Amino acid sequence: MRIDQARLLYGLGRADDAAALLDQIEPGLAGVGSYDRARFLRFAGAVATLRDEYVRAEALLAQAAVASARLRSRPELAKCWLERGW
Repeated sequence: MRIDQARLLYGLGRADDAAALLDQIEPGLAGVGSYDRARFLRFAGAVATLRDEYVRAEALLAQAAVASARLRSRPELAKCWLERGW
């Protein structure tokens, strides 16, 4: 999945490349499941943090946390909290 490519770019510190890929992915999110949407929001928030877009990052990570809580995915919710605290 392309979200994983964005995650790898994020891990390499290539925030601009990851953001460009996430921008390409976002329009297609309407047809994906809730879990993938929550992951997308978390990665987008993490990338925004790397790009010093802190207000945007906080909003995305808050949305990701809500989505993860609705899914009752404690591991994903914990990852959101970790990113928010980073």
